[in-house]
Amino acid sequence: MLFLLFLLELPFVSSKCVQCASPNLQNQWQLTGLARQPANLQFHTFCENGGAAYPDNMLTPSCSTLCFEMVIPVENQYHFVRGCHDDFIEKGVTAQQVRDEKCLFTNVTDQLVAVGNDGTNYAPAVAAVRFAQIGKDTDYANMKLIKSAFEKEISKYMVETLQCIATQSANCVKSMYYDGTGADNNKESCTGAYCTSVDGYLNGKRYVERGCAPISPYLDNVCLTIKTNSSFHSGPGNGGVISREKRSVDAILDATQCFCTKRTIIAPQVNPALTMQRYFKVPFSRPADIYKNNNNNDTRVPQQGLWYAHFNGQWIQRQIEMHPNKTPVLLVAGRDDLHMCEIPLDQTGLTRKKGAEILESEFETVWLHLGGAPLQKWRP
Repeated sequence: MLFLLFLLELPFVSSKCVQCASPNLQNQWQLTGLARQPANLQFHTFCENGGAAYPDNMLTPSCSTLCFEMVIPVENQYHFVRGCHDDFIEKGVTAQQVRDEKCLFTNVTDQLVAVGNDGTNYAPAVAAVRFAQIGKDTDYANMKLIKSAFEKEISKYMVETLQCIATQSANCVKSMYYDGTGADNNKESCTGAYCTSVDGYLNGKRYVERGCAPISPYLDNVCLTIKTNSSFHSGPGNGGVISREKRSVDAILDATQCFCTKRTIIAPQVNPALTMQRYFKVPFSRPADIYKNNNNNDTRVPQQGLWYAHFNGQWIQRQIEMHPNKTPVLLVAGRDDLHMCEIPLDQTGLTRKKGAEILESEFETVWLHLGGAPLQKWRP
């Protein structure tokens, strides 16, 4: 009886979520693919291999959804990020939320990471993401992906110990365009777990990168807004013309970033004859032009570009990109699929954007005027 009373008096201990990131990610946050960097996030080497105890500013006793951990190999080195997943995503964007415990990994065979205490041996790298509930035990909920665990038989550890699932490869477009340099086309390709795209402005100049990523901090196809002031090597994917081995450049990136796998992961295909055709037009201005006009008291309206889209049900069918002083780009599903990171209409926010939806006749007029071929409509 005394022993039972003693047990009842012991404090209840539950696992906690470690919230931290590798020091190198502080100035290269775009490598994570995460929309936000929590204000209290600690950048510390503890995040890589852990320790006997963590300071209080690295621990949180609860998360609104799940606790997560992710490891990204970059330039033959591991980079880690951990914490409450909801703290790292855009607020209110359900497509970015994760509510199911899951672990995914990809063997990255083109990178070798030093292992062992002396660092003279090397092993193929792994990229992984793991989502877990904060449970009632004495362990940390998100300290399973650590450097020391990757030294031997990585796949066995990931599958048998952590019960992780290996990702499937996708063939993606690989290209990079920046301020007139490089190209935004589909002539080259890469293979990875996710197709990625970054489309926006780098230091106020047009920037588009498409490529592959070995892992994603999301379970669904998703697009997010990224605004970073970073030491910028390249985007989140294996993009192309900028080598990660070259000296980094401090840059302001303001863009939309997307992670995509296969369509069927999100929703089954629907017979096009039974789906609604919807059309949208979205204007945009370069951030650099707006900044320049505001600071020079220039009353002229900055030059605007236009983005047109034709959706066949949930999926984009045709797309027009019109940039100031540039040749318009016309894209068609079935021909340019690899060139377009496809997101279901319900997740784009277009249906909620005031004034974005237009009539079919307006879209067709612009499409035909720019030399687009008439769409062959299916008829019963």
